[in-house]
Amino acid sequence: MGSEMRNAAHGDGGYAGLLKGGGSPGIFAAVFVGSLPLGMLPVGLVLAVQSWTGSFGAAGLAAAGFSGGNAVGLIVQGWAIDRFGARRTSSVTAVLFVGTVTLFIAFGNSGASSTLFLSAVVLSGVFLPEITTAARSWLARSSFDAPTRVAGYALLGACFQGGIVLGPLLVSSLFHPKASTTPLVAGSVMALLGVGIYLWASFRSDDSAHGDGGARPSESARRVPAGGLGRILLIAALTGAPGGVLVVIAPRAAHVNGSVAVAGILLAALAAGEVLSSLGFGLVHARLSARVQLVVALTASSVAFIVAAIASPSVWLLTGAFLLIGITAGPSAVLLSSMTEAAVAPKAIGRASGTRISLTLLSTAAGSAVAGAVPLPLGFVLAFTALPFLAAAVVAGFAGVKHR
Repeated sequence: MGSEMRNAAHGDGGYAGLLKGGGSPGIFAAVFVGSLPLGMLPVGLVLAVQSWTGSFGAAGLAAAGFSGGNAVGLIVQGWAIDRFGARRTSSVTAVLFVGTVTLFIAFGNSGASSTLFLSAVVLSGVFLPEITTAARSWLARSSFDAPTRVAGYALLGACFQGGIVLGPLLVSSLFHPKASTTPLVAGSVMALLGVGIYLWASFRSDDSAHGDGGARPSESARRVPAGGLGRILLIAALTGAPGGVLVVIAPRAAHVNGSVAVAGILLAALAAGEVLSSLGFGLVHARLSARVQLVVALTASSVAFIVAAIASPSVWLLTGAFLLIGITAGPSAVLLSSMTEAAVAPKAIGRASGTRISLTLLSTAAGSAVAGAVPLPLGFVLAFTALPFLAAAVVAGFAGVKHR
């Protein structure tokens, strides 16, 4: 077992114990690099398909197909990680992902039917290597103490969000109308690089947490709270929809203000708030139970949306409100990750984590669809979006979600 595991067990705790020696720093680097394709491909697909077909409708369908495939892939790969281990799963999916992206590019450049290249898009979403799920599974099964694992979930969230934010910026810098598939090729390279870093780092850390899906010896007798996962999944579904609303609200605000750059500024503020609060939350060891912390965080998110509704007439005040929404969202994401670890048996952590994130993605898509279809002013939409967080806070506070 790696030296960083022994150090954490002796109380180094926090980020210091998490990143000391062994392969742990590499695993977090792999999460960041492996998240870049998730930020690059949806945008890259839209640009490539639009350049081939001249239709934003077909481009949007391709992006939706990729997201839908990715939601399925989260569940399938989570199961595979539990059954076959993260190393085997990530290695196989990396090859399949590159193969399906190559097929998509070949179909698009050859003028093949939309059915063929859309099928390749869906499959590429399914096979996108879920390095973040693998890392969450590793962290839950590792020998780090509980405070260090919570800090680990915070750092994982920050690395993941950083990749999502940087991905579209890379697409903007790489795209050229005469080489519209360059961002897709670059995304495939990033996926391979992320898997390569993960494999290298995993062999330098705790072997039992990566290779065969086994649990820590100390975890084998852990009591698993009955019904806890169902409540966690419900909370994840409720809190995913508001994120989808914001994806639509940002371009609407840009249109109202006559500047495309406004949408990027708003979403960047949202992501920056979540990254900063996730990292900060990992440094805090609160005396309150995780359930109480979650209720506080969810309630704070609902308040942040009310603030955004009030601030909506001013783009600069709205930018600050988006930053506040991100700040309140970070702790909830960290807490749901650590609660998932406590709610299932160790052998099912990958599956449970993948299912939770998949539900969040589907809920996000639903939120975007509803926000796009509702012809209400921005302020009203933002105010109504506080309701899912209040409902999630009720579920967390009164339905007995448990965490150890």
